[in-house]
Amino acid sequence: MARRPTGAALGRRCGGRAALHRDGDGALDRLRPGGRGHRRRAGARARGGGRTGAGAGARPRRAAEPVEGSSPPLAPLGANVSSTNAKDIVRYLTDCERRRAGERPRMRSVTHLGWAEGALSAFMPYDAEGGEVRFDPSPDEAVKARPFMEAAGTLEGWVAGMAPVRSDSPAFRCVLAASFASAMVALLGVQTFIVYLWGRSRSGKTPTLKAAGSVWGDPTEGSDSYFRTFADTPKSIVRAAALFHDIPVIIDELQSKGAPGGQASKRQIVEDLLYSLSLGHERGALNSDRSMMRAGSWRSLTIATGEIPIVGDSTQQGAANRTLELNAEPFSDVRAAQEMHRLVVRQHGTAGRAFVGALRRNPAEFYERQFAQVRDAVGSIACGHPQADNIALLAFADALAEYYVFAPGTGWQACLDGALSMALWAFGNATGAEGGDTDLKAIQFLAEWLVGNKIHFDDYCENDRLERWGAIEEKGCAAGFYWFVFSSVLERALSSGNFDRAKTLRRMDEEGLLVCDSGHRYTKQKRFRNAGRVYCVCIDNEALEAFLERTAAPAAVIAAQGGAPC
Repeated sequence: MARRPTGAALGRRCGGRAALHRDGDGALDRLRPGGRGHRRRAGARARGGGRTGAGAGARPRRAAEPVEGSSPPLAPLGANVSSTNAKDIVRYLTDCERRRAGERPRMRSVTHLGWAEGALSAFMPYDAEGGEVRFDPSPDEAVKARPFMEAAGTLEGWVAGMAPVRSDSPAFRCVLAASFASAMVALLGVQTFIVYLWGRSRSGKTPTLKAAGSVWGDPTEGSDSYFRTFADTPKSIVRAAALFHDIPVIIDELQSKGAPGGQASKRQIVEDLLYSLSLGHERGALNSDRSMMRAGSWRSLTIATGEIPIVGDSTQQGAANRTLELNAEPFSDVRAAQEMHRLVVRQHGTAGRAFVGALRRNPAEFYERQFAQVRDAVGSIACGHPQADNIALLAFADALAEYYVFAPGTGWQACLDGALSMALWAFGNATGAEGGDTDLKAIQFLAEWLVGNKIHFDDYCENDRLERWGAIEEKGCAAGFYWFVFSSVLERALSSGNFDRAKTLRRMDEEGLLVCDSGHRYTKQKRFRNAGRVYCVCIDNEALEAFLERTAAPAAVIAAQGGAPC
């Protein structure tokens, strides 16, 4: 029988070095730093003697009490570390390190999920077995990673359940594309952002969110599940994002978030949380010893749902720019939504494995070139929408998911066309469409105003007791005509639509829609019958029509240049 170690526990408390010794009757003696006098027996304290410990009210440490500061990594792993053997364990491990350090096998390891060493490298935990990099999280993080360790069902079964809903519901397709897009943030070097779907209750938002989570792992609810809600603390959600790293964070039920200050306070808390998630890293903080605390980081999207909007008039511009807010109802049939709940329990984790494996077939440069083409095409139909780049990422991910997962063998151009249709739907249903290119909207408004009030520009309008607002003059050497609009009338018209006159005319001049006299920036002289010469804003009608056709929401096509993905 091995002899039980009798070494004393060695710890640091209150900045000093204190040693504990065992005397003959089994009680523990504490020596103050320096070791001179003041030996205080733990047993004396129990009999009403002097105080024991580092400070007033401290209780005596029992012989078998675990030592928290001696070996922090060992206790959570189940090692039997106590005050009686801590010193011997430290000595043993130190000897092993000194004598066997050169013989121990060494492996690189990471403590987060997703891409281990950059985009297109090993993807954790899918490639954790047999690879050059190990997935080695802390014990509490290992529990949180459990939903991703094993897949359920088959890829064919998952696609069979998802494909019909994806083809029928653009909202469902957008959220699913956001899930695939999360793994491409690091690959393309784009900014992380939030995809927030909101709508009425019982419209299928939660099963849509679970479907997005089922791409990567088990999205069912539970204390250690992948599925999160806004009722969780912001710190726990941010720490989960650091663990997931490239896998999207899914958060449900915005309305479940409680706040002491009512709706305004709730909105502020949620905005702060989403802004923190969009930054891609935790806030900096200090340890108790004033050293910098390790801050986690991530390169993933956040997908959230709720029954109320997040982005409002008072929302910080930074948070609004990083939140793609969609107002839609993914499911029209409650029974289909309930079936999705059951499907993700049986089928999950297969699509992410297939998608990541397929991405490795091409170099990163190929995806960068293809994404640039998609971004240009989506930008041409965005009309200045602030979420254009974010929607372009979803469109590119949707095309790749169609090509690799949902319909392998489909032509790449057909996948791009379907992705562009989804992008058009997203622009029409995303908050912020009203805050796009205001100059373009002002020109569109002005064109409609001119056509609707053409009678006020007729030479004989005054005979009908109508106010004259300008004139129409045919072009002498070409087909078409010019609009001559009195400056005061034009300013009044634009003000009625809440548009700025100077800003609108500057854009029209840049686009070549105005005809101006030399020395006059936006006006041209026009002679009126019985009124002399008047400086008016002269608009080329044919140039205006060509401009509106050019900027109309399109028949844009993403040209598949550079070949299809492998």
